[in-house]
Amino acid sequence: MPIPLEYESKEFNQEPLDFVPFINSALESNEDELPFDYIMNDLTLDDIDKYIGKIGLDQDLPFKLVKITDSKVKDEKTFLDICEHCSISDVEYNPRLKNKLYFIETADNAIVVIPIQLEKGLINIHIDLLDKKHIPQSVYDMYMESGQKTLEQLERQGCFLKPEQLVKKKKR
Repeated sequence: MPIPLEYESKEFNQEPLDFVPFINSALESNEDELPFDYIMNDLTLDDIDKYIGKIGLDQDLPFKLVKITDSKVKDEKTFLDICEHCSISDVEYNPRLKNKLYFIETADNAIVVIPIQLEKGLINIHIDLLDKKHIPQSVYDMYMESGQKTLEQLERQGCFLKPEQLVKKKKR
Protein backbone atom coordinates (compact mmCIF):
# COMPACT_ATOMS: atom_id res chain seq x y z
CA MET A 1 0.00 0.00 0.00
CA PRO A 2 1.64 3.30 -1.02
CA ILE A 3 2.02 6.12 1.48
CA PRO A 4 -0.18 9.13 0.71
CA LEU A 5 1.95 12.04 -0.53
CA GLU A 6 1.06 14.26 2.40
CA TYR A 7 2.65 11.72 4.80
CA GLU A 8 5.83 11.02 2.82
CA SER A 9 7.97 13.36 4.93
CA LYS A 10 7.19 11.41 8.10
CA GLU A 11 9.30 8.41 9.05
CA PHE A 12 7.69 5.18 7.91
CA ASN A 13 8.07 1.90 9.74
CA GLN A 14 6.92 -1.44 8.37
CA GLU A 15 7.19 -3.45 11.60
CA PRO A 16 3.95 -3.55 13.59
CA LEU A 17 4.35 -2.51 17.21
CA ASP A 18 7.96 -1.54 16.69
CA PHE A 19 7.47 1.91 18.20
CA VAL A 20 8.77 1.13 21.73
CA PRO A 21 12.23 2.47 20.78
CA PHE A 22 10.49 5.69 19.74
CA ILE A 23 8.82 5.91 23.16
CA ASN A 24 12.19 5.33 24.84
CA SER A 25 13.83 8.00 22.66
CA ALA A 26 11.04 10.47 23.40
CA LEU A 27 11.31 9.90 27.16
CA GLU A 28 15.08 10.40 27.00
CA SER A 29 15.06 13.42 24.68
CA ASN A 30 14.75 17.10 25.39
CA GLU A 31 12.07 19.44 24.12
CA ASP A 32 14.11 20.52 21.08
CA GLU A 33 14.03 16.98 19.64
CA LEU A 34 10.25 16.49 19.88
CA PRO A 35 7.68 15.89 18.46
CA PHE A 36 8.23 12.58 16.63
CA ASP A 37 5.87 11.31 13.94
CA TYR A 38 5.89 7.75 12.62
CA ILE A 39 3.68 6.02 10.07
CA MET A 40 2.95 2.39 10.97
CA ASN A 41 1.63 -0.07 8.40
CA ASP A 42 -0.60 -3.12 9.04
CA LEU A 43 -1.65 -1.89 12.47
CA THR A 44 -4.94 -0.99 14.14
CA LEU A 45 -5.78 1.32 17.01
CA ASP A 46 -6.82 -1.79 18.97
CA ASP A 47 -3.33 -3.27 18.47
CA ILE A 48 -1.76 -0.10 19.85
CA ASP A 49 -4.16 -0.03 22.80
CA LYS A 50 -3.35 -3.64 23.73
CA TYR A 51 0.38 -3.10 23.31
CA ILE A 52 0.56 0.06 25.41
CA GLY A 53 -1.51 -1.74 28.06
CA LYS A 54 1.06 -4.55 27.98
CA ILE A 55 3.91 -2.06 28.37
CA GLY A 56 2.18 -0.70 31.48
CA LEU A 57 1.62 -4.13 33.00
CA ASP A 58 5.00 -5.61 32.14
CA GLN A 59 6.94 -2.38 32.75
CA ASP A 60 8.81 -3.10 29.47
CA LEU A 61 10.44 0.32 29.29
CA PRO A 62 13.94 0.81 30.73
CA PHE A 63 12.55 3.30 33.26
CA LYS A 64 11.35 2.41 36.73
CA LEU A 65 7.79 3.04 37.92
CA VAL A 66 6.33 4.05 34.58
CA LYS A 67 2.78 5.38 34.89
CA ILE A 68 0.58 5.00 31.83
CA THR A 69 -2.91 6.46 31.61
CA ASP A 70 -5.18 6.96 28.64
CA SER A 71 -8.13 9.06 27.63
CA LYS A 72 -10.70 8.51 24.91
CA VAL A 73 -11.24 11.25 22.34
CA LYS A 74 -14.83 12.20 23.12
CA ASP A 75 -15.95 14.26 20.16
CA GLU A 76 -15.18 15.38 16.64
CA LYS A 77 -14.07 18.88 17.65
CA THR A 78 -11.39 17.47 19.95
CA PHE A 79 -10.33 14.95 17.29
CA LEU A 80 -9.93 17.68 14.66
CA ASP A 81 -7.99 19.84 17.15
CA ILE A 82 -5.62 16.93 17.75
CA CYS A 83 -5.28 16.25 14.01
CA GLU A 84 -4.40 19.90 13.41
CA HIS A 85 -1.74 19.72 16.14
CA CYS A 86 -0.29 16.60 14.47
CA SER A 87 -0.40 18.25 11.01
CA ILE A 88 -2.85 15.66 9.74
CA SER A 89 -5.65 16.61 7.39
CA ASP A 90 -8.40 14.83 5.47
CA VAL A 91 -9.06 12.30 8.23
CA GLU A 92 -12.63 11.97 9.41
CA TYR A 93 -13.62 11.31 13.02
CA ASN A 94 -15.05 7.83 13.51
CA PRO A 95 -16.55 7.38 17.00
CA ARG A 96 -16.50 3.57 16.57
CA LEU A 97 -12.69 3.52 16.48
CA LYS A 98 -10.62 3.34 19.65
CA ASN A 99 -9.42 6.95 19.39
CA LYS A 100 -7.34 7.29 22.54
CA LEU A 101 -4.38 9.30 23.74
CA TYR A 102 -1.79 7.66 25.99
CA PHE A 103 0.09 9.55 28.68
CA ILE A 104 3.38 7.96 29.72
CA GLU A 105 5.13 9.36 32.77
CA THR A 106 8.46 8.57 34.39
CA ALA A 107 10.21 10.28 37.27
CA ASP A 108 12.08 12.52 34.82
CA ASN A 109 9.79 13.07 31.86
CA ALA A 110 6.27 12.70 30.48
CA ILE A 111 5.04 12.25 26.93
CA VAL A 112 1.76 11.89 25.08
CA VAL A 113 1.37 9.22 22.40
CA ILE A 114 -1.30 10.11 19.84
CA PRO A 115 -2.18 7.34 17.37
CA ILE A 116 -4.46 8.42 14.51
CA GLN A 117 -5.79 6.05 11.86
CA LEU A 118 -5.08 7.64 8.48
CA GLU A 119 -6.77 4.83 6.59
CA LYS A 120 -7.39 1.16 7.26
CA GLY A 121 -4.10 -0.43 8.31
CA LEU A 122 -2.17 2.86 8.29
CA ILE A 123 -1.60 4.64 11.61
CA ASN A 124 0.24 7.87 12.33
CA ILE A 125 1.86 7.86 15.78
CA HIS A 126 2.63 11.34 17.07
CA ILE A 127 4.77 11.54 20.25
CA ASP A 128 5.18 14.86 22.04
CA LEU A 129 6.16 16.20 25.44
CA LEU A 130 3.33 16.32 27.93
CA ASP A 131 3.72 20.03 28.50
CA LYS A 132 1.14 22.80 28.12
CA LYS A 133 3.55 24.69 25.84
CA HIS A 134 3.76 21.78 23.38
CA ILE A 135 0.25 20.36 23.20
CA PRO A 136 -3.24 21.78 22.62
CA GLN A 137 -5.33 22.66 25.66
CA SER A 138 -7.79 19.87 24.77
CA VAL A 139 -5.00 17.27 25.06
CA TYR A 140 -3.84 18.72 28.37
CA ASP A 141 -7.42 18.64 29.67
CA MET A 142 -7.69 14.98 28.63
CA TYR A 143 -4.50 14.28 30.58
CA MET A 144 -5.83 15.99 33.69
CA GLU A 145 -9.04 13.95 33.48
CA SER A 146 -7.25 10.65 32.78
CA GLY A 147 -6.06 10.22 36.35
CA GLN A 148 -9.48 10.90 37.87
CA LYS A 149 -11.87 7.97 38.11
CA THR A 150 -15.51 7.98 39.05
CA LEU A 151 -16.94 5.65 41.66
CA GLU A 152 -18.66 3.69 38.89
CA GLN A 153 -15.34 3.11 37.12
CA LEU A 154 -13.70 1.97 40.34
CA GLU A 155 -16.64 -0.32 41.07
CA ARG A 156 -16.37 -1.92 37.61
CA GLN A 157 -12.69 -2.57 38.28
CA GLY A 158 -13.62 -4.46 41.43
CA CYS A 159 -12.21 -1.98 43.92
CA PHE A 160 -15.23 -2.30 46.21
CA LEU A 161 -16.76 -5.34 47.86
CA LYS A 162 -20.39 -5.80 48.79
CA PRO A 163 -21.06 -6.89 52.38
CA GLU A 164 -21.97 -10.40 51.25
CA GLN A 165 -18.60 -10.69 49.49
CA LEU A 166 -16.68 -10.14 52.73
CA VAL A 167 -15.33 -13.29 54.33
CA LYS A 168 -15.50 -13.70 58.08
CA LYS A 169 -12.31 -14.79 59.75
CA LYS A 170 -12.55 -17.77 62.03
CA LYS A 171 -11.55 -17.15 65.63
CA ARG A 172 -8.81 -19.37 66.93
